[in-house]
Amino acid sequence: MARHFVTLLADEDLMAQIVQIEKMDGVEIGTNRPSEGLTDAVDSPLGPEEIKAMLQLVTVAFTTASAAVVFLEKVKKLIGGPKPKDSRKIRVKHGKSGANLGTIDSNTDVKALAKKLIQ
Repeated sequence: MARHFVTLLADEDLMAQIVQIEKMDGVEIGTNRPSEGLTDAVDSPLGPEEIKAMLQLVTVAFTTASAAVVFLEKVKKLIGGPKPKDSRKIRVKHGKSGANLGTIDSNTDVKALAKKLIQ
């Protein structure tokens, strides 16, 4: 089966929850890491705690559209209900090209997003 790769970008707290999603058939979750390289962090005027609070990324591989839908539904639930207290979002990028595929928030149609991922 072909694997389709996507990269998810989210804040540190949300990313910690994403990588803890239980294992499921058709989904492989990589290890999360900072979205900025170490050289950028060293040159940054921000302190280490501010850098840590910035975005992290993880690569996820899907083998089927149905696995992508189930996984994305679980990710969407981590954000909260229709009006979450904060406007957390997860950016979704193509795993190989880096092209922006969309954003997961409380209003995202995960079936439509999964269809984009498995093209």
